[in-house]
Amino acid sequence: MEVSKVIIKVEGYDLKTQEFKVFSKDECNFGYRSSIFKKELSSEFLVTAVFFELQEFSETYSFQLEYPDFKKYFQEKELNTDDLTLKDVMNAVIEIRNNKIPDPKLVPSA
Repeated sequence: MEVSKVIIKVEGYDLKTQEFKVFSKDECNFGYRSSIFKKELSSEFLVTAVFFELQEFSETYSFQLEYPDFKKYFQEKELNTDDLTLKDVMNAVIEIRNNKIPDPKLVPSA
């Protein structure tokens, strides 16, 4: 899931006006790996807080599986996405990430 889907507001400090500001989710102009903070305000705004609205996990929780790598993973494993457990999704995330990102023990990263 894109983190922007659960962000409700962002607070920070405007270095130009020297004022604290609050941006609603819509004002953040979130896109794929993009936002107002990365573009228009990249050198003018210091993010100090991000507020999230998270859904509590329960038996009726609906996993967000739109990510293409999830679809591919569950198809290859022949897992029914209607019957997934939290552990199934966790294992998928771990395996997908391990295939994309080098092992930090071998290739350190910040």
